[in-house]
Amino acid sequence: MITRWRVGAIALAAVAAVAAGLVYWKFYNEGRLNIAGAPRGADPRCEKVLKKLPRTLMGEERRATTNPGTAAWGDKGQVQLRCGLPPAPPSPNQCVRISGADWVLDEQQSGRGTWQAVSYGTDPAVQVLFRGTDTSGSAWVEVSEALGPLKRTGNQCTDLGDVPLPSSAN
Repeated sequence: MITRWRVGAIALAAVAAVAAGLVYWKFYNEGRLNIAGAPRGADPRCEKVLKKLPRTLMGEERRATTNPGTAAWGDKGQVQLRCGLPPAPPSPNQCVRISGADWVLDEQQSGRGTWQAVSYGTDPAVQVLFRGTDTSGSAWVEVSEALGPLKRTGNQCTDLGDVPLPSSAN
């Protein structure tokens, strides 16, 4: 038979467990930036990419983040990276090759003072976000060089001149 004392003790233990969990979560996440994770952020290849990323980027120190497959630099995450996205499909957006890695630029974002790009031809894909209008070419190089562990899909940037046009038949 369960007495009131036992019910009270069980309820008190449950409350204490929840409180301990909240304290642990707050302590663990203290100082970490909450960067949205990608569906495959825990992919081992993403972990290898993260290990190759620099400690300092554009003069900003790397920060701890809350989700696997993510990285950030700067107090407010002025530069953010998410690994683990599905491979990027072909796009009419501008595609650039930087230090052996292809990137598709999100032109809508760049008009709002943010440079955003997704790696093209990698599995999984990586998204990088630079907040502000000035991005450093060396930062793109450093991030691009970290993509080495990713599987290549065979897709790569092409120039309009690379696309065969149909011949006109008279």
